[in-house]
Amino acid sequence: MKQNIDQHLTKSEKELVNKIRNNIKGNQDKILDYGYTGVIDDGHVDEIVRSIVVSLVNKRVLYLKEFMQGLALYGIDELLKKAPGLCKYYFVQGLIQDNIDANYLFSCLQPEYSEPGSSRRTLEEKVVDNFQDFLNSIEDTKVTGYSAPVAWNYKDEDEEKQKVPDDMIQEEKFETAEVNVPGMMMWLTGQKHIPLNGKKLSITIFFIMTVNLGIQSIPFVFL
Repeated sequence: MKQNIDQHLTKSEKELVNKIRNNIKGNQDKILDYGYTGVIDDGHVDEIVRSIVVSLVNKRVLYLKEFMQGLALYGIDELLKKAPGLCKYYFVQGLIQDNIDANYLFSCLQPEYSEPGSSRRTLEEKVVDNFQDFLNSIEDTKVTGYSAPVAWNYKDEDEEKQKVPDDMIQEEKFETAEVNVPGMMMWLTGQKHIPLNGKKLSITIFFIMTVNLGIQSIPFVFL
């Protein structure tokens, strides 16, 4: 019976049920909060546990129905029904692994080089080689990124001139750049994991020579 119940519960819910199971008298208030109306003693442990599990599951089903109604506004509910296995990775925490290393990310790069033998080609290859060295360095070494205010804290000059009550002023928040290989992949592609459909990413690199410093041109790279 216990095994059948546990398979429907999350880790925190299992801990709650075990806590109540091991100390019925000390958790009477919690038992009543979950809607149990019977006798509360050690002789009715199974009844109490079943009642709590039903309450937990019913509440979760209610939340999921409301969640699906929200997804229906964007048509995602139909996608969930048609491909539940694929969508599970986006809704179940811990299933997606950030198994990205420097070699994988570098293999996704598709540079659009200039003609072989040209001076531009030599410079472009140096840029790509330097980027590969950078990926290897952030994979092997812990790099601390800079801290910067999050975008929603930005205020223009007109807003600054307006008087805002002290209790309405939000504390400025900062975020730190994720300086590692998955973070770099997130910056380039919008995701930091291998595609769930199994297809390999392709990141095209374009070199545009626009700035002249002395004799040598410096390439601007667009991905």
